[in-house]
Amino acid sequence: MPDSLNNPISSGWSDDPAARMALWMDQRLPLPQMLRALAEDHGGRAAPGLRAMADRAEAGDDLAEAFRATSGQLPRELRRQLAVAAESGNLRTAIPAAAGARVTGRGLATEGLAILGYPAAVAAAVALILLLFSLFLIPQFESIFSDFGLDLPALTEVVIAGSRVLPVALAVTACLLVAAAVLWRVPVVDRWLHWLATAVPLFGRLWSCFGHQSFSQLLAAYTAAGMQGADALRAAAAGLSDQNLAHAARTVAARCEAGAGMGEAMAHSRHFERSLSSLVQWGEQHGDLPAALAEAAAGYQSQMQNLLTLVRRVTPPALFTVVAGTVLVMVVSLFLPLVSLIQNLA
Repeated sequence: MPDSLNNPISSGWSDDPAARMALWMDQRLPLPQMLRALAEDHGGRAAPGLRAMADRAEAGDDLAEAFRATSGQLPRELRRQLAVAAESGNLRTAIPAAAGARVTGRGLATEGLAILGYPAAVAAAVALILLLFSLFLIPQFESIFSDFGLDLPALTEVVIAGSRVLPVALAVTACLLVAAAVLWRVPVVDRWLHWLATAVPLFGRLWSCFGHQSFSQLLAAYTAAGMQGADALRAAAAGLSDQNLAHAARTVAARCEAGAGMGEAMAHSRHFERSLSSLVQWGEQHGDLPAALAEAAAGYQSQMQNLLTLVRRVTPPALFTVVAGTVLVMVVSLFLPLVSLIQNLA
């Protein structure tokens, strides 16, 4: 195992295989040795794929060729991390940019979970209470109403009918959530799930800003290091979590290779916002593309913070309104017929 595994800088990047490879490349370690060291470090089902990459490297392939030939044997997260190294060809530039994008993504996920954790718990509790009402309480009220032959209000009939389908609806919803969690890891399907996520009000905009911010940040770093348009686009796509946007970036890269400018190619894609493509075009025209992309990344970062603040302020009153409205409807719909019954008996 290389001595650099004990390096304090390396230990700070212990969760990033490409970062360790960057350090080892500085020490001029052979590529096959680096890959075998990663295989020994990761173990599990990642080890055979990394050893296969090492074999390809010993046969004369560079990192990109070895990765493309064996990436299907690697776990998804490791494959995504190594893709940055394989696509960029410049690890010292790729690693800080990709690490910055991951830090932003993790921070956004942590803040999003902190904001949505309480509402999600309340929603789950309300769903459980409604399920218990549907299975045990409402049928008792329905039996009383039937025994007395009451003429039920329309609201009560709607609640009783809804209680009959609620258990099935909750079961279907749970199955869909589990299916979405599983399908999220399927390379083809996850692009469609990302597209659906962007359609959710407010949260969809937050996800879109995160994808554009990560893309701008990565592309700014790669172009600043001297990478050309198509190569920089593909390297940026390799580091994106939003696979829908990553696919669009690769399409733009193909157009750039056909002779189109980066800004022009992005303007013809519906996946990139016009404000970003306009900034890219401005940067190309003035010979300062990295600065334009850095400005775009800062703008999207600011938008994300504003959206998170809005979500934090809007969620509690919205949650209270939904819960209070549900309780009010349940109480009114079940007790109106009882009031009518009491009046008739009196």
